[in-house]
Amino acid sequence: MQTWIPRSPFAFAVAVLTLVVLVLMFLPLGAIFLKALVPPDGRPALDLWIATFTSSDLIVAARNTLLIAVATTALAVPIGVFFAWLVERTDARWGALSRLLPVIPLLLPPVALTIGWLFLADPRAGFLANPVLAAFRAVNIDISASSLAIQSWPGLIFLYVLFTVPHVYVVAAAAFSGLDPSLEEAARVFGKGRLRCFFGVSVPAIRYAVGSSALLCVISSLGLYSIPALLGTAARIDVLSVYIYRLLNFAYPPKIGQAVVLGLAMFDVLMIDFSSFSSRFQAGQNRGTVALAFTMGAVAALLAGACVAPVVIQVVLFSSNLYATGTKIALVLPFCLGLGMAIPWPLAGAGLATLPTPGAWMVRVKQAFGVFILATAAYYGYQAYDIFSSRWVDPSAVSASVQEQLKAGWRASLADGLDEAQREQKPVLIDMWATWCKTCLTMDKTTLENGSVKSALAGYVKIKFQAEAPDEQPARGVMQRFGAVGLPTYVILRPKQKTG
Repeated sequence: MQTWIPRSPFAFAVAVLTLVVLVLMFLPLGAIFLKALVPPDGRPALDLWIATFTSSDLIVAARNTLLIAVATTALAVPIGVFFAWLVERTDARWGALSRLLPVIPLLLPPVALTIGWLFLADPRAGFLANPVLAAFRAVNIDISASSLAIQSWPGLIFLYVLFTVPHVYVVAAAAFSGLDPSLEEAARVFGKGRLRCFFGVSVPAIRYAVGSSALLCVISSLGLYSIPALLGTAARIDVLSVYIYRLLNFAYPPKIGQAVVLGLAMFDVLMIDFSSFSSRFQAGQNRGTVALAFTMGAVAALLAGACVAPVVIQVVLFSSNLYATGTKIALVLPFCLGLGMAIPWPLAGAGLATLPTPGAWMVRVKQAFGVFILATAAYYGYQAYDIFSSRWVDPSAVSASVQEQLKAGWRASLADGLDEAQREQKPVLIDMWATWCKTCLTMDKTTLENGSVKSALAGYVKIKFQAEAPDEQPARGVMQRFGAVGLPTYVILRPKQKTG
């Protein structure tokens, strides 16, 4: 029996780091699966599955996800295929620029795309929304700001389409570039116009690529998180990806079991077998080359998007903070970042005059990067544990802190506090808290104990509202009434001024 023994200290270090990373990855996952799906008595938790798939919130999230996927696919596929046809099969193009412009959105992660459109089309402070509203009102057209809000069904679908059209374009353009032009030439000879040739000859000839792009749109729409998290949450539009996140972060106790069940169900939905199409992509055929190139490009785009997202977010937030202080030139920073990210691509595509000679040094460089990646994964695993452990809090400490606030004059009853404020015409501060909320305890011990804050709230009726189970009544109704999405939440209500 042969056993694998590392032949060098370097290989031994790699093996140890690999083992550590595997333990860090699979040990917590295994614990979650066992705790969520198998109760202490060892019997299958069928009740958990039943409760998960009969939840009214899940039905709404699944319906919204399906509607978004269908609408996105129905719009993105025709648009992407049509633009690919214009660039590859007609004279309507601007040289290399026409091939570059449609794929620029692939260089931006969807979270940066969403934040950018929030800056433009937010009804309260959007750089584009405010001038449009002012223009309508200048010609005596009364239009509400909410009708132009990006946080809506049209805005959500618009960004989904904007995100998926480049993916469709890449697939369709590759298929059109490999299409035999004699088919279209023959159709034109027999009197068919460009559009009739497009619908009758070109599109049917790349029907498999169109089907692949439609499938790609559906998968992307089902799994996308950042766009619905930033826009859908504000518009009260839940999708499955956001719903799973809320089960883990905005419910107490965290509904890990339901999140795991939904995750398994989504994986089952997305387990699509492409082996039946393998006969279409045999070696030596152009289709196989296109499919391979697209797959590698899609993986590279996915990895690149995950890598640059933190940088893009930090730059956008930094520039917005500078702009808020009056530094208008800060708006150029995101553009400079995008320019810096885009410039290397044409240079890499054009090729370099001198490249290092391949050799054994490439293997060592690969191994060095492997050690670095494994060490980074171990470090971030430790950081993740540290973050989650910092969220643990003693419920009795939170309750004791709230009791101290009640003795200091806060109200425990929402109804009684609102009645008192209405009688005395005083403003109201509502503090929504829970015994599992560590930030609530921190706020009680720091901000609410600050002398300036106390003096500023001296004339308020202060209410402590316990939202222990945010997904259940009465907490759910109160949080929805005031637009709260998590804890702690602070609401200020002011009395209506009497006129007249």
